[in-house]
Amino acid sequence: MAIADAQSLLDHVNNLPTVPKAIRDLMVEFDKPETDVDRVARLVGADPVLSAKLLRLANSAFYHRPATVTRLQDAVVFVGSHATRNLVMSVGLSGAIRFPAQFPAQAFWRYSLHSAVAARHLARATRADAETAFAVGLMRALGEPLAASVMREEMAALDSLCPFYDEGRTGTERSRLGFTYVDVTAALAERWNFPPPMVAALRESQGAPEGREAKLGPLVALGAWVAGEFEWRRSPPSQLPVVVAARLRSLDLEDAALHDMPSLPHMAAGLEALVH
Repeated sequence: MAIADAQSLLDHVNNLPTVPKAIRDLMVEFDKPETDVDRVARLVGADPVLSAKLLRLANSAFYHRPATVTRLQDAVVFVGSHATRNLVMSVGLSGAIRFPAQFPAQAFWRYSLHSAVAARHLARATRADAETAFAVGLMRALGEPLAASVMREEMAALDSLCPFYDEGRTGTERSRLGFTYVDVTAALAERWNFPPPMVAALRESQGAPEGREAKLGPLVALGAWVAGEFEWRRSPPSQLPVVVAARLRSLDLEDAALHDMPSLPHMAAGLEALVH
């Protein structure tokens, strides 16, 4: 099947994911100048899946909270409205994706979650927006199963060259298809009316950022690379690739930022339910 670009691919997806009502209502609430925590808690409470995931996030080692959070209002206050918004958007989009037969869903979700926690860790090291880096990292690869559902033969041929978690995958897709799975994710995020900075960070996570001040895209790209290395060999190599070292330098980070990073399974502990 000849597909010209990411938007065209979305037009060919059967049952393209649409924004659930609870998430639409929440996004409207988050767009207000002042977010009403009680209303956010009520809207989250209307969706049992979101409720469980927000409580799990608030009680995870991710936030190092000593006491158990049992009320949604407390979870929103503790996690913060910004992080809650990002969780709602990333988990909502993730939960809407349906995988084609034979797609390696378990490895895919592990890679996505590891990309998210690595991006968050690096963002905190650079004082960038860590919660948005986490959300973008979690969503970044969602275009891959969508592309596989429409272009099965083409994507299978790409899989034989390099897996979805390989650093060179997006370049190979662009040279062969004219667009990448990250472009598909960004196009879907646009259709869901995600904030422009998140869409820009998605696109910038696979190439040169659009502006000199852009940080999130390169940070998410680094997080995705670390997650891909985990799939290959469980840790980054002692000698970093030139492109990875260049990304580090552009963010004023040293190689130690990757070599001294806590293990991905440790950082992701307790968060697996966010993507299942």
